[in-house]
Amino acid sequence: MVLPLLPCLGLADRLPPWLRAAAMAAVAVTMLGLAGCKSTGDITGSISGPAAALPATPEGLQGFSDEWGKRYEASPGDKLAAINYARALRAQARTAYYALARAKDE
Repeated sequence: MVLPLLPCLGLADRLPPWLRAAAMAAVAVTMLGLAGCKSTGDITGSISGPAAALPATPEGLQGFSDEWGKRYEASPGDKLAAINYARALRAQARTAYYALARAKDE
């Protein structure tokens, strides 16, 4: 953020007004763009109901995936079942990746 320092450095008077305005606009657009990058985690506001907590063990994760997979197959339009099933599959893929990476290192 050089622009707030410009008066202190005596540079503000040397820049043409259009350049100062362009620089301020560029800073504002950049700040607005970065404000949109704020992460809110695994939250979907359009789906009602709390997301189920993922189990910590591979066996528990397999059971969780099986349970939500059956719910999803029974009712594909159920958004909560779809989200929880997708979360379980994603977590299983992560677990499989780490297991393969660990086996490769050994």
